[in-house]
Amino acid sequence: MTDPTLQQAGDSQGGGSGQLAGLAAYRGCWVALIGDQIAGVGLNEDAARLAARHSRPRERVTAVILVPEDIES
Repeated sequence: MTDPTLQQAGDSQGGGSGQLAGLAAYRGCWVALIGDQIAGVGLNEDAARLAARHSRPRERVTAVILVPEDIES
């Protein structure tokens, strides 16, 4: 079963191109979000989640997304 917090940036679940513009620096990377703030970045989902836990240990990761490589800045 898939983790409900896992999605690809730009999926129909709320990702508009305006939101993705701020993620252009993270092309091809996994990004962990706490609320609407980037809390961790990694080459895979686990690395991004771990980075978020280290940077904000008392908060819960709300989403982990893969930023597509073809995103425009």
